[in-house]
Amino acid sequence: MNHQLAHDLVAYWDRLRDDAAQPDRRALDLAQIRRWLPWIAMLDADEDRGFPIRSAGAGICSLFGRELLGTSFAALWRLTERAAVSEMLDCALAGTVPVSSPVYAEPRDRALLELELLVLPFAHRGHQGARALCALMPSTLPSWIGLIPVGPLSWQPVVSEAPAHLLTRASAAAHTPRFSTHSNLPLRSSLVPCTFSSLQGV
Repeated sequence: MNHQLAHDLVAYWDRLRDDAAQPDRRALDLAQIRRWLPWIAMLDADEDRGFPIRSAGAGICSLFGRELLGTSFAALWRLTERAAVSEMLDCALAGTVPVSSPVYAEPRDRALLELELLVLPFAHRGHQGARALCALMPSTLPSWIGLIPVGPLSWQPVVSEAPAHLLTRASAAAHTPRFSTHSNLPLRSSLVPCTFSSLQGV
């Protein structure tokens, strides 16, 4: 994780869950996370509906230039990557550790935007993995956000349009998404990370 917001959210999530495998959604206090709200969304664990967004912060909505309530989270991604997104969310919701990954979005006539995706699993009404708190944070905050919507999310930069520092990374990267689980973070409990074997090609 590179974004300070991601580190802060993981620490809050860990405090919230106490000794449980996952914190309960009802324990989430929006007043405690108000400074993070623009960049977080709550997802419903309904794979058949593409993990619909139950709430989304103003920052995330401004990225896409529209209200996202009820929108399928999977539908925000390139068509060819939606199955992998669903698999990642399934694994994250079944786990006991946060999952993060760099992702990319391309606004029209603007430089490629790099973001950090963080997924935190939550229980709800006694059901583990019923909700996912999802943070989507730009690495920088361009002046055009809120004026020009981004295109679909992707794990790979669009090489033809990417700036030089991203072209090198793209050419060196494998053509499969890579996720990080954070069992090595200083969390209080002993955690077993979720493995993304089919996503990592191992």
